[in-house]
Amino acid sequence: MSLKYLMMLALAAVTIAGCSYPEGLQEKEVAGRFKMSVVGYVSETDELHPKGIFQYQNEFRTVYLLVLDTPRIDLSLAEYGKFASEKIATVLTDSLITPIDSITSINGAPALEYELEGNITNERVWYRLAVVEGKQHYYQILGWTILQRKDKYGQDIADMIRSFKLAE
Repeated sequence: MSLKYLMMLALAAVTIAGCSYPEGLQEKEVAGRFKMSVVGYVSETDELHPKGIFQYQNEFRTVYLLVLDTPRIDLSLAEYGKFASEKIATVLTDSLITPIDSITSINGAPALEYELEGNITNERVWYRLAVVEGKQHYYQILGWTILQRKDKYGQDIADMIRSFKLAE
């Protein structure tokens, strides 16, 4: 065998090995405020939103997860959920917001969930949004992928969102 062939084989093995991810969910903590689990194929980033306090992504799989917090204001959880979902819809064209009525709490904290769909440029995108009521903050937990990958990654996104556990 030639040296060139062996080097290409070694490079291929390293590339394939580099694509493996830990199985299951890994729990992360944010400064004593909350815990949340993420799938092994996402990695931490700070590129999704300037005010994001918890941000993970896998650009290759187009899977994104973002947590934003807002100090509690004089809105009910339902009013805040409506506000947050409609705010996301403003950046979409041909948007659709669907409340998930069966969700009223996440790990004991009052919560509401929504699914959103819409176009960004020429791509149809699917979002899952949860708004969670804490003692001092409202939390928006947003996961998304392109619509054609919803069936493949939608459950992972839902599992990550539902792993959210307040510490406050």
